Amino acid sequence: METLETVQPDYELERGKPIPSKLHGRLQAKLIGLLYVSCGQTHTIYSELSLTLAPLYLKQVPDIALYEGVVPYTTSDEITVSELPGIAIEILSPTQGLEELTDRIERYLAAGVKSCWLVLPGIRTVSVSTKPGEYQTFDRHQKLIDSVAGIELDLNALFQ
Repeated sequence: METLETVQPDYELERGKPIPSKLHGRLQAKLIGLLYVSCGQTHTIYSELSLTLAPLYLKQVPDIALYEGVVPYTTSDEITVSELPGIAIEILSPTQGLEELTDRIERYLAAGVKSCWLVLPGIRTVSVSTKPGEYQTFDRHQKLIDSVAGIELDLNALFQ
């Protein structure tokens, strides 16, 4: 019997992450909108920004990256950045394993990201990690409070 080889689409190979789903895209868009309302005057928000993580110079692409301070619009551009965000947000896709994302979060924190959010669409929760292996989980009926970043977010608005 012949074994079939699994081939990763170019999207996955280039970004190191699976193709997002319809629900993933919706949650990403809603979360960016809620973040702009909540902290758009104090933070700059990026979607799918390629980061280079020291010390191994590994490339990772969080679904959303928040930087403290507002950066004015400019036409100069970068493909990959080495300046780390204060917050990196990952949203679980249907083809990803939870361990894959928790490993990514460990790498963000080890590189110097202050806070990481893990959005779990299936159970409508967001877990916040500021230390490796430690998570505080908020469900859709709660207000997410990220005390390290100074951000509060009503999760009911995200998961409706």
